[in-house]
Amino acid sequence: MPSPTTLDLTSRGLTELPVPPGDLSGVTELHLDGNALAVLPGCVRGLPALTSLYLAGNPITAVPAWLPDLTHLDLSETGVDTNG
Repeated sequence: MPSPTTLDLTSRGLTELPVPPGDLSGVTELHLDGNALAVLPGCVRGLPALTSLYLAGNPITAVPAWLPDLTHLDLSETGVDTNG
C-alpha cells in the first residue's frame, strides 16, 4: 500500500499527535488545524516529504527551529507572532 500524501487530523481535539502506524514518508500535507496543540509534535521531523503544515486554531506560541522548509505554513489564529 503506498504512503498517503495528505494526513488530515483537523478538529480532533488533539493535545498531542498520535503516531499512526504505517509508512508516512510520503506525506506532503499535514492538517492539524482546530486542535489543542500547545507545541509542535516532534514526530513531524519524521515526515521528510512534508511541504504544507496547517496549524490554524491551535494554542501553539512558537515554531521550533528544527521545522523543515515548507512551501505553506498556516499559523492563523495561533499565538505565534507572524508579523515580526
